[in-house]
Amino acid sequence: MDRSHAGQNGPRGLEYRLLPSSRRVTASDKSIDRSFIWLAVAFLAYAAVYIFRISFDVDGVRYFTLADDQMISMRYAENLASGSGLVWNAGGPRVEGYASFLWVLYMALFHAVHVPRPWISACIQASGAILLLINLLFTKRLAERLSGGSTVAGMIAATLTAFYVPLDNWAFQGSEVSVMTLIVTVVAYLVVSRSYESPSLGVWLLVGAATLVRPDAIVIAFALFAYVLATRRASWRPSLVRGIAIVAAFVLAQTAFRIWYYGDPLPNTYYVKLTGIPAWIRMGRGFVVTSIFLVELTPLAWLFVRSARSRAWCQQHACLLAIFASQLAYNVYVGGDAWEWWGGSNRIVATVMPLFFIMAATSVSAYLSVAFRPMQLAAATAACVFTVNVMAFAMWPITAPWKRLLLVAKPPQSEQDSHAVRAALMLRRSTDPSTVVAVSWAGAIPYFSERPAIDLLGKMDPHIAHQPMHVPVGEQRWLRFVPGHLKWDYSYSISTLKPDVIQAPLWTVPGVGGNAVPMLRSDYTKRRLGTDWYVRNDSRKVHFEQIGLD
Repeated sequence: MDRSHAGQNGPRGLEYRLLPSSRRVTASDKSIDRSFIWLAVAFLAYAAVYIFRISFDVDGVRYFTLADDQMISMRYAENLASGSGLVWNAGGPRVEGYASFLWVLYMALFHAVHVPRPWISACIQASGAILLLINLLFTKRLAERLSGGSTVAGMIAATLTAFYVPLDNWAFQGSEVSVMTLIVTVVAYLVVSRSYESPSLGVWLLVGAATLVRPDAIVIAFALFAYVLATRRASWRPSLVRGIAIVAAFVLAQTAFRIWYYGDPLPNTYYVKLTGIPAWIRMGRGFVVTSIFLVELTPLAWLFVRSARSRAWCQQHACLLAIFASQLAYNVYVGGDAWEWWGGSNRIVATVMPLFFIMAATSVSAYLSVAFRPMQLAAATAACVFTVNVMAFAMWPITAPWKRLLLVAKPPQSEQDSHAVRAALMLRRSTDPSTVVAVSWAGAIPYFSERPAIDLLGKMDPHIAHQPMHVPVGEQRWLRFVPGHLKWDYSYSISTLKPDVIQAPLWTVPGVGGNAVPMLRSDYTKRRLGTDWYVRNDSRKVHFEQIGLD
């Protein structure tokens, strides 16, 4: 018997099929296929509005900017395109402070063709929208394949993915989440498409390449290794050996490049985020934020929790379950992300959210006893979209969820981005090109000011990155733990390095003792350059006549 078409008993006696059986295409199917085109149009329109809402006007010029971590990558990309190398400061030390090697190379292409600085971020944002659009197609097809050809399941999964605001936000803010999400969905699609065969060579090459997008994509590789061992008992050895060899080759090649170029086998971001703190504190915080995230998914999670009672359902969704669970476990291990308060999935979990929506959609389709008409399907799916987003934002003290979903409220940190760019432009006008700027906002300000910079939080500073974290005490240990933002040494950054201007106020975390710098009061004066800055009194690089006292 062809097991790919063998009926399995699903919930309420319905039949699950791993691959769609041949059947006549109905008028309803054609309507839903046309509906996907309208979904794609609606998604692109939503993306355009979202990206425009992030932008702002400065002196009659429209500026687009990315999330601050991505602006750090943009600075690396600009220096690479200009011939200065993969460095944060042109002519400065080589420190790997970016999150994605391939994404920086991609950003460098736009700098190489000299896209105007105010608009170059829009190119990256538009790229994120296009990558998510392609992801919608694979999401729809994977849901259809896992539900026995149900176009209803495909449309539900695609629509939930299209308008899940946390995922959209990471993509439209210019992060590598967009390309990683597409890779994860394509990998799952290719594995499921081979039914009972082992993952192909192309799958392992894609997973290996993913480690160049994000080094922690190795977690996806381990999930697939476990999947092969659990489901390919008769033929696991050749596929597993091939997969390990290919992924290891990518990892070793990138490690060799790091040692040669940066003198360190690990990126500086690893030391900033994972070292200098007891593992139980970091993982404890990761468990808390992961638990909150799972509570947000409750309205849809119960669907496939019930379906998971069926062994057939678990077998058919094993690849998706393995990848989704691996990212949750990794999220616990690293302590989560710094931006959970934005609501919904963070950068780590966002990449696997389409897989979650696929599992929910196939579970819904298994319970349906009658066909939905397009309008009924649209109404039901819209209700699910609203519910998922409300739950995502309701767990955190932020703007009303419906305002976030409908873009009545601006995306998170839009105002801070505007202030950072204005401050950067003011610095460029009122300081010499060699002025050294010390910042905790290490992306937009150095990029738009075009000034050499000191990173007060150590992402581009190995001295700080290798120090212990400033861990909050008491209950603040869980509430105020901000991964990647708990290391600083102001005595070193200010007293030793002596920057000309310092971003004010200095970064602090509630529950952590102050790090007072006596010379800040004696050698610096607080002034206004768009925002507040400490300016060194004896600096000859600052045009004092163009700035005012605070």
